[in-house]
Amino acid sequence: MTNEMDPPASPLFDQQAEAAVWLARLRGPQRDASVERGLRRWLREDPGNALAFDELTRRLEVVERLKTRTLPARWRVAQPASRVSWRPVLSGVAAALTAVMVFGFIYLRQAGVATSVGEQRTMALEDGSRIYLNTASRVRVSYDDGSRRVELMSGEALFEVAKDASRPFVVAVADRTVTALGTTFVVRRSDAQVSVTLMEGKVRVASTSSEVTGSTVLAPGDRLTIPADATPAVDHPAMEAVTAWRRGLVALDGMSLSHAVQEMNRYSQTRLIIEQAEAQQLPVGGSFRIGDSASFAAAVAATYGLQVERRDDDIVIAGRPR
Repeated sequence: MTNEMDPPASPLFDQQAEAAVWLARLRGPQRDASVERGLRRWLREDPGNALAFDELTRRLEVVERLKTRTLPARWRVAQPASRVSWRPVLSGVAAALTAVMVFGFIYLRQAGVATSVGEQRTMALEDGSRIYLNTASRVRVSYDDGSRRVELMSGEALFEVAKDASRPFVVAVADRTVTALGTTFVVRRSDAQVSVTLMEGKVRVASTSSEVTGSTVLAPGDRLTIPADATPAVDHPAMEAVTAWRRGLVALDGMSLSHAVQEMNRYSQTRLIIEQAEAQQLPVGGSFRIGDSASFAAAVAATYGLQVERRDDDIVIAGRPR
């Protein structure tokens, strides 16, 4: 569930904030080979990342070059024999750029990084871990010397965790924590439930509520589903379906039409609507391109003898199934 008090995030602003964080890491006392490798990965992932980093670096380099220069003679208006330093002005510029880097840390820790409807994004973290954000998702990252913590505030994310036995990797989601060392797993959060699907390695899912005791350890292939109003359960879904969104697809494996419409609507501002209650439980299978609601509706209509109508910005699946 999205927190309405959180500020909206734009991809451009996220890139600028991340660039500031990476530059601060490079100039900080904790710089090492892993930080440098993480930066190279981040730069390769999106041309916008490199542009944001280059722009911030260029501005800081300009300040560094100008710090020792004096005001040109033609600009002096009093005491020509004296040398007027640019330091007060440049110190202000440097302070402003430092503030940008500090704000970058604050932004990523507090507001987090988000994707809009239909958008996906990859984050490379300083330790070599990676986060793949699905549509309409937001995470908040908090690293320190003793732990690596990520909060999934909304949506869905795939985590590839770099091994570091001294710093556990913890994903906080709703009233659960998912703890891993080196592993790959998917966490999804909605109003109705939370699910954790383990692809590789081993994770422990525990409750943060005093009313729930114990924890669940997952093996590869397990999916733990935690409904808001029911008992948690473990099943074994097809991994290709769970991660289909990483390939730009929505995999629908025999689910009801109402559920399939919910899945398709996650990726598009164009809403699919089922007009007749009789069609809600029709089984739907197959894979559809993310955001291609029109093709999905056309396929369902052709299969069950329904009609497709455009009403304003909505696509309505109308009629009674044959």
